[in-house]
Amino acid sequence: MKRFTIDVTESLHKRIKGQCAMRGVNMADTIREMLEKAFPEPKA
Repeated sequence: MKRFTIDVTESLHKRIKGQCAMRGVNMADTIREMLEKAFPEPKA
């Protein structure tokens, strides 16, 4: 596993954190899932 650090606005962070809390999901897991969808592994 590699660490990926990005800067986001306080407003965006609050929105992500709030939505994840309401859904009962982990922020890091949610963002990883979004990145996997946006950047799928190439098919062989």
